[in-house]
Amino acid sequence: MQLIIGSFFNLDLITEVINFGALFGFVLLNAATFLHILRHKPYKRKFSPVLLIPVIGVLLNFWILAHLGAVALVVGGVWLLLGIVLYFVNSITNEEYPNDKAS
Repeated sequence: MQLIIGSFFNLDLITEVINFGALFGFVLLNAATFLHILRHKPYKRKFSPVLLIPVIGVLLNFWILAHLGAVALVVGGVWLLLGIVLYFVNSITNEEYPNDKAS
Protein backbone atom coordinates (compact mmCIF):
# COMPACT_ATOMS: atom_id res chain seq x y z
CA MET A 1 0.00 0.00 0.00
CA GLN A 2 2.79 2.40 0.89
CA LEU A 3 4.53 1.61 -2.38
CA ILE A 4 1.40 2.47 -4.35
CA ILE A 5 0.77 5.72 -2.48
CA GLY A 6 4.45 6.65 -2.60
CA SER A 7 4.65 6.14 -6.35
CA PHE A 8 1.70 8.44 -7.09
CA PHE A 9 2.24 11.22 -4.57
CA ASN A 10 5.16 13.33 -3.46
CA LEU A 11 6.29 12.58 0.10
CA ASP A 12 6.46 16.31 0.89
CA LEU A 13 2.81 16.72 -0.17
CA ILE A 14 1.71 13.77 1.94
CA THR A 15 3.59 15.18 4.93
CA GLU A 16 2.01 18.62 4.50
CA VAL A 17 -1.49 17.14 4.18
CA ILE A 18 -0.97 15.14 7.36
CA ASN A 19 0.29 18.32 9.04
CA PHE A 20 -2.86 20.10 7.83
CA GLY A 21 -5.02 17.48 9.52
CA ALA A 22 -3.06 17.55 12.75
CA LEU A 23 -2.93 21.35 12.94
CA PHE A 24 -6.63 21.67 12.18
CA GLY A 25 -7.31 19.12 14.91
CA PHE A 26 -5.33 21.27 17.35
CA VAL A 27 -7.32 24.34 16.27
CA LEU A 28 -10.53 22.48 17.15
CA LEU A 29 -9.05 21.26 20.44
CA ASN A 30 -8.05 24.80 21.46
CA ALA A 31 -11.44 26.17 20.43
CA ALA A 32 -13.21 23.48 22.47
CA THR A 33 -10.98 24.29 25.47
CA PHE A 34 -11.82 27.98 25.13
CA LEU A 35 -15.56 27.22 25.05
CA HIS A 36 -15.25 24.85 28.01
CA ILE A 37 -13.54 27.53 30.09
CA LEU A 38 -16.19 30.07 29.12
CA ARG A 39 -19.05 27.76 30.05
CA HIS A 40 -17.69 26.48 33.35
CA LYS A 41 -16.04 29.72 34.49
CA PRO A 42 -13.39 28.38 36.86
CA TYR A 43 -12.71 31.92 38.09
CA LYS A 44 -15.10 34.47 39.57
CA ARG A 45 -13.69 37.30 37.45
CA LYS A 46 -15.22 38.27 34.10
CA PHE A 47 -11.89 37.84 32.31
CA SER A 48 -9.52 35.04 33.12
CA PRO A 49 -5.92 34.91 31.89
CA VAL A 50 -6.47 31.18 31.36
CA LEU A 51 -8.60 32.13 28.33
CA LEU A 52 -5.51 33.47 26.59
CA ILE A 53 -3.82 30.07 26.35
CA PRO A 54 -6.30 28.45 23.90
CA VAL A 55 -6.61 31.71 21.96
CA ILE A 56 -2.84 31.82 21.49
CA GLY A 57 -2.95 28.14 20.48
CA VAL A 58 -5.57 28.81 17.80
CA LEU A 59 -3.63 31.78 16.45
CA LEU A 60 -0.34 29.90 16.32
CA ASN A 61 -1.92 26.91 14.58
CA PHE A 62 -3.60 29.14 12.00
CA TRP A 63 -0.28 30.91 11.45
CA ILE A 64 1.45 27.58 10.82
CA LEU A 65 -1.43 26.46 8.57
CA ALA A 66 -1.06 29.64 6.53
CA HIS A 67 2.54 28.71 5.76
CA LEU A 68 1.76 25.30 4.31
CA GLY A 69 1.97 24.93 0.55
CA ALA A 70 -1.00 25.92 -1.59
CA VAL A 71 -1.49 22.38 -2.90
CA ALA A 72 -1.46 20.98 0.64
CA LEU A 73 -4.08 23.55 1.69
CA VAL A 74 -6.32 22.62 -1.24
CA VAL A 75 -5.92 18.87 -0.69
CA GLY A 76 -6.41 19.29 3.07
CA GLY A 77 -9.48 21.49 2.51
CA VAL A 78 -11.00 18.94 0.16
CA TRP A 79 -10.18 16.21 2.67
CA LEU A 80 -11.87 18.23 5.43
CA LEU A 81 -14.96 18.99 3.31
CA LEU A 82 -15.28 15.35 2.31
CA GLY A 83 -15.17 14.34 5.97
CA ILE A 84 -17.85 16.90 6.89
CA VAL A 85 -20.09 15.76 4.01
CA LEU A 86 -19.69 12.10 4.97
CA TYR A 87 -20.44 12.92 8.59
CA PHE A 88 -23.69 14.68 7.71
CA VAL A 89 -24.74 12.07 5.16
CA ASN A 90 -24.20 9.38 7.77
CA SER A 91 -26.10 11.32 10.42
CA ILE A 92 -29.01 12.04 8.04
CA THR A 93 -29.37 8.42 7.01
CA ASN A 94 -29.09 7.48 10.70
CA GLU A 95 -27.22 4.34 9.79
CA GLU A 96 -26.61 2.05 12.72
CA TYR A 97 -23.53 -0.09 12.87
CA PRO A 98 -24.06 -3.86 13.22
CA ASN A 99 -22.11 -4.02 16.49
CA ASP A 100 -24.34 -1.35 18.09
CA LYS A 101 -27.53 -3.43 17.85
CA ALA A 102 -28.59 -5.46 20.85
CA SER A 103 -28.10 -9.18 20.26
